[in-house]
Amino acid sequence: MEQDIDIGVEVPEVPELPQVQDGQKDTTDWKAIAQERQEALTKMQGMTKRFQTKLKKLAEAPKSQGDVQKQNAGQDSQNKGFDYAQKAYLKASGIAQDEFSLIEEAMKGTGMDIDGVLGSKWFQSALKEQRELKATGDATPSPTKRAGNQTRNDVDYWIAKGELPPADQPKLRQQVVNAKIAAEKAKNQFTDNAVVR
Repeated sequence: MEQDIDIGVEVPEVPELPQVQDGQKDTTDWKAIAQERQEALTKMQGMTKRFQTKLKKLAEAPKSQGDVQKQNAGQDSQNKGFDYAQKAYLKASGIAQDEFSLIEEAMKGTGMDIDGVLGSKWFQSALKEQRELKATGDATPSPTKRAGNQTRNDVDYWIAKGELPPADQPKLRQQVVNAKIAAEKAKNQFTDNAVVR
């Protein structure tokens, strides 16, 4: 990041060399001009050394309180996730809340900012892959007690089948029988034939 810094020092101008027309006698005092240029060069070398020293001190100097706070805030936001402005920007860019972690990992891994990560082709392909996996997971039905998903060790399976489990599973057989008895009792509380006088 380049920035112009006003250093408050005037740079001496170097006088132009005198021009001599063809056929005229050269009366230029070259020795005086050389001395002027040597003095200007010496002055410029001194200023250069001073500026190098100042630049080195600025680079080594502790950061101002504002810079330290900004740096700490940046570290906190990296540790704690995105701030509200970043979250709003991500949501406006079409990124869902559950995809924020993917962006954070990409930012930490590459050192890029949010715009750089969102604009990169590799990230877009990784995001597309994650979305496809999520869509596939959402489309796959969860295991429930539907008739097709019942196991052979389930009481409802054997009741729906209308048979008893194998004889080597006496506990399951007893549960199926008890469930059938309970269903019959619940069903026969009221008569099917109405009594009319």
